[in-house]
Amino acid sequence: MNSNNIIFINTLGIDTIRFIISCDTLYKWLDKNGLKVEDKISNTVINSFYQKELKSKMDFQIKAIKISSVNNLSGYAIIKLNDTTINLSKSNKKRKSWFAEVVFAGLRQPTKTIKKDTYDILAMFINRFKISTMDICVDGLNKKEISKSNKFFYQNLFKEYINNKKNINLYKSSFYINNPIANEDDTDIFVKILYYDKYQKEINQNNKKLSKKLIDWKRLEVTINISRYKLKDINIADYIYDISNIAKKCFGDIKFCTQYIYQKQIEILLNGYKRRYFDSL
Repeated sequence: MNSNNIIFINTLGIDTIRFIISCDTLYKWLDKNGLKVEDKISNTVINSFYQKELKSKMDFQIKAIKISSVNNLSGYAIIKLNDTTINLSKSNKKRKSWFAEVVFAGLRQPTKTIKKDTYDILAMFINRFKISTMDICVDGLNKKEISKSNKFFYQNLFKEYINNKKNINLYKSSFYINNPIANEDDTDIFVKILYYDKYQKEINQNNKKLSKKLIDWKRLEVTINISRYKLKDINIADYIYDISNIAKKCFGDIKFCTQYIYQKQIEILLNGYKRRYFDSL
């Protein structure tokens, strides 16, 4: 990575988009559009990533759709059977495998290439189905280590978003808040707040060689509940305002460069003309 790549610091982007769809509808639509489902994920990097979730019992079944030529997370759409889909199936008095979650992850990875193929397939999903949840991320620099020894520091830093100490966890170099709350911000639509050491993740888990200028690279990811709206009907600006306020706790009172990344992502997904002339992001 050359020094010019550091321009991604202090930017916001969409990293993950999820859909919850009935399996009958999903598989008929996939077949109609010539998209094949892999019961076994052949890519070793992607497979190891999701095997960890299976082992932790976060997911009970994982399948994949190869959507791009790149061999990273953005090259696949993942079909999951998990607690969320099973509970929804039960609440609708259906068999437990009635619904599936389709996940497009790794959409905002500055050290990797996200190809047009990924956005083409994701745009097809967005045009046909409603979104369930979305992860919006902020990349920034902070020297403060995220570790067990600093758990109380982060607990105090994010205290206005913590409803119950049982909802927080600090694992390795990641700090989690589940079901966050706040008086001022619209956190009723926030599912999770995650703040982690992105530099460490890239060099340790993804075997990336990064510039030492990025040694303080941290990422804030906020999962928002879209309530199954279509992307064109979502007022993203409201979410961005609230997430920017949370990000200032992590990266200070600086001006975030919001215009470029997330707006370009949305334009590419909703505007077929702009997508036609788009190569990679």
